[in-house]
Amino acid sequence: MQQLIDKITRNNLTPISEDFSYSMDEKYFNEQYGYQKIPVVIRNAYQHWKIKEKWTLPYLILKLPGKESFDSYDKKLSLEEYLKNDFINKLYYKTQCHSSNELSDDYDIPDELRCWYKNYRKPPKLFLSWLYVGKQNTFSDLHQDLWDTSAWNYLIKGRKLWFFFPKSLNSIIKADIDSYKIQNIIDNILNNKDPKLQPLYCIQNEGDLVYTPSGYYHAVVNLDLTISLTENFINKTNYDVVYDNFKKNFDSSTKSLLEIIEYHLKLEKNGKASQDRKNN
Repeated sequence: MQQLIDKITRNNLTPISEDFSYSMDEKYFNEQYGYQKIPVVIRNAYQHWKIKEKWTLPYLILKLPGKESFDSYDKKLSLEEYLKNDFINKLYYKTQCHSSNELSDDYDIPDELRCWYKNYRKPPKLFLSWLYVGKQNTFSDLHQDLWDTSAWNYLIKGRKLWFFFPKSLNSIIKADIDSYKIQNIIDNILNNKDPKLQPLYCIQNEGDLVYTPSGYYHAVVNLDLTISLTENFINKTNYDVVYDNFKKNFDSSTKSLLEIIEYHLKLEKNGKASQDRKNN
């Protein structure tokens, strides 16, 4: 992978935005990145999260004793078994158990990253939060996030290499997604092939948070063994595209999520009306 990183540097691939602010709030984040749908790696503002030091592999092995499944493999392994098994060298260990056991007490999501359905009176059963452990060279192939939600990924251990493609290429990618598999992207960079396959990129380090706006095709390679926490979210910066997605793909599972968006829009409207009365 060092060859790939060297090639990226020599080819002057365009990096995504970097933010070196030492603090972050909802107004700043939304104005700079959320409303404008700009991918960004935030270098300093979240370095203080205690999971960066607390969520070591021994600690997680102790707190995550259950077995998880792995994509196309008909197997369920604990985190300890995953780390010891060489045959699962292309897949992540992923779990949602952290959101329902004592690990949830180790972190608190700030307002700018908070999902509307977490504060709803009847939260949906599907909670889009995952704890990932990935061995070196494991990867997530090119994809868009579920329901046109946005996402954040906080890196606790290791380094990740991210690729993003401009949204102007979405229709081209969708028509020929196999050409944009991670191995094709890497091969194209190493051998200077099709310029259309040249993505934006970033290298995420420990304590960095990467924000992926709605609708961006992206892929990730683990440069080292990594531990990360990631969540998809719906809020005032993306509710319109998520709402449209739900309306187009309406079923029983999305009904409650449509209600959540409508509920929060009323809160936003009432809050704005109240503020206007105060100003007048």
